[in-house]
Amino acid sequence: MQRDLCLPRPIYWAKHKLRYLHPAVPALMQRFRSVECEALVAQLCSQGFDLVWVESIVSMQMLPGSLRARVIVDLPDLEHRSLRWQLRLWKIHHMTPLHWLEFLKLRRLERTLHALPYEFAVCSEIDKKALGADGHVWVIPNGTDLPPRTPAVLEDNRDPILLFVGSMFYGPNVDAVRFFAQRVLPLIRHEIPDVKFLIVGRDPAPSVWQLHDGKSVIVAGTVPEVIGYLRCAAAVVVPIRFGGGTRIKVLEAMAYRKPVVSTSVGAEGLDVQSGKHLLLADSPGDFAEACTLLLKDGSLRQRLSEEGFQLVSDHYQWVMIERMVRDIVLGAAER
Repeated sequence: MQRDLCLPRPIYWAKHKLRYLHPAVPALMQRFRSVECEALVAQLCSQGFDLVWVESIVSMQMLPGSLRARVIVDLPDLEHRSLRWQLRLWKIHHMTPLHWLEFLKLRRLERTLHALPYEFAVCSEIDKKALGADGHVWVIPNGTDLPPRTPAVLEDNRDPILLFVGSMFYGPNVDAVRFFAQRVLPLIRHEIPDVKFLIVGRDPAPSVWQLHDGKSVIVAGTVPEVIGYLRCAAAVVVPIRFGGGTRIKVLEAMAYRKPVVSTSVGAEGLDVQSGKHLLLADSPGDFAEACTLLLKDGSLRQRLSEEGFQLVSDHYQWVMIERMVRDIVLGAAER
């Protein structure tokens, strides 16, 4: 892949598009194919490991066919599901037919993984069902740590500040803040004129920096720690519209006793109930209405904060998930 970046631009783009035309192999798999890495992995695997834990489907293709060790492939996202959400949102352009072809190839690939002699780890029961490989799949949810010195009740900030936290070069996060700033925030401002949208996360893309106006939208970018921003926020918003897995940002907000408004996709895979642990909304109007309600109702903020915190404390602490992984590795867990 690095060598491709050194090619003249027309050749690079032609090669990029030709990958999509392969009748069976997804472009994603071709893009991350590396003969050198395959040779290195084969050399490492010859040492006779008991367990090989593989991160992502693109890394799986580097495994040697003669591998005799137990293999667990970690799938934080199902690629075909993530691409399907994106295709529903993207405008139609010249690459759309190729992207749909990529979706079909990824779906076929991921739905036939059960034929491989591997085990798989996913983040949610939804991903497990989509994978269609019940006998080979472990569900290992994401988690978070509880703050070491959090007060019994994190102070409720009445200032109308809505916070988004995430890596701001990551496509789903970039889309989320642009969607919120451009289509949701103006609706909230009709009811709460002084509302502020605070975007915190490392390496913002240029399209994220363009949202910053210093008044209603503030892009903080990379910060040394997030806790100070959580303390000043009235609520955390998660307007994610595509992607898979489960959202650590939802769990982190709940761990700090901050109420959350999320899309259904943003909270997918978490055992949450809208109106109890958080508020769920998908359309710009519904999302704006949920945020407005939360900003105006202190008792609702308090109730969601406590229920969300209790959910994380009972089910989503890393220490619990680490025990689950340990049992899987040692063969003591049950599916």
